Amino acid sequence: MSGPSVVISSLWRNDISKHIVDRAEHLLSKVHDGPVRWVWVVGDSTDDTEDQLQTIAARSGKDVTIIRHDTNIVGDDPDTRMRRLCETGNAALDDVRESDDRWIIHESDLQSPVTLIEQFLATGKDVIAGWVTLGDAFYDLFGYTVEGRMFQSQLPYDPVYLADRPFQVDTVGSCFMFPAAELRAGCRFKTRGVRDLCWQMKAHGRTVWVDPRIPIVQPTELWQPQGMPQ
Repeated sequence: MSGPSVVISSLWRNDISKHIVDRAEHLLSKVHDGPVRWVWVVGDSTDDTEDQLQTIAARSGKDVTIIRHDTNIVGDDPDTRMRRLCETGNAALDDVRESDDRWIIHESDLQSPVTLIEQFLATGKDVIAGWVTLGDAFYDLFGYTVEGRMFQSQLPYDPVYLADRPFQVDTVGSCFMFPAAELRAGCRFKTRGVRDLCWQMKAHGRTVWVDPRIPIVQPTELWQPQGMPQ
């Protein structure tokens, strides 16, 4: 019996010179014993990112949907970037189908295990994220929250942190899986990015978890320091 149908969605913008081939092929490398499709949204790009992704997708022979969605939101301060991310991200989430069982948001510059889908599914959790690092530091300070507080970049990270098993939080980010039914029920980005999705799913009775044994890596060569939205 095949596993659930899984979607992996990622956003792209002006990525032609940022190891785009390796990153796209890495996303396409995920294995699963059920149907998998990929949704890539290219937003506000001024280079050939879209053409390059079209070429990679065609060569792969896999089920890849590439959506062009320009927001025309100009600016790179944290709050403007968040507005642009929310609008572009919704273009991906709007592609949800009745046949989709699970949905993964996976930032396009992150590295994750080839068995990511199977590891997420094995936890049995409603909403599940891995542990995102940059070098020896925890990376996703904006996305991961508990009772309004953000995680710290170094140990002990947060009082709820557990090193050897999943622990519950309020919001996650960067790379996580959740039931696609929540998208069909209307969950979308609003003003706070991935936090919006988690809050909406919690309001529907879902629980949000982190498994620190699932490694998600932000490559240092692709990292640019940016402020967090207020």
